Amino acid sequence: MSKPTKPTPGEVRSALQPSWRGSLESLNRAWDTCLEEMLVLFYPPFRAADEVEMLELSAKGVRAYAEDLAGYNEDQLRKAWRQVRREHKVERWPTINAILDAIGTDNRGARSPGGRRPANDAELEYQRTAYGSVYMNLVTDDDVHHHRRQAEARRQGVKGGFNPFAGKAA
Repeated sequence: MSKPTKPTPGEVRSALQPSWRGSLESLNRAWDTCLEEMLVLFYPPFRAADEVEMLELSAKGVRAYAEDLAGYNEDQLRKAWRQVRREHKVERWPTINAILDAIGTDNRGARSPGGRRPANDAELEYQRTAYGSVYMNLVTDDDVHHHRRQAEARRQGVKGGFNPFAGKAA
């Protein structure tokens, strides 16, 4: 049995289109600025038994990215993608968090309601159920909680961000 090949961007777009529930404009904006190129440059972050499963998983993964990027304008996405593309060091897709972090914390309020990080454990569990293991391969519980703590530390003006060891006895 051979390893399935990654699907082409056109195949992923065709598989994604019927399940997309957001505005076509937001999908096109995310697709044109970064998602299509991401599919060309990087491999999906999961394994599949065959090409059909690889295509289905890729479409689900790209849908998660498109939903999270839907609230940003073209300029924000283009600048962030340029930075991520240059700094990403592995052959797998960059995480959604890497792209959002490149957009910057000042712009996070611009996200659409469907394109935000989970606010609590119940919402995280809903996303785990809705998106299945693909979403959780892209953003783990630890990543979400770590980024929340980092963002809170930045808001409070803590130099250097969150330190998990601060205040603990040696």
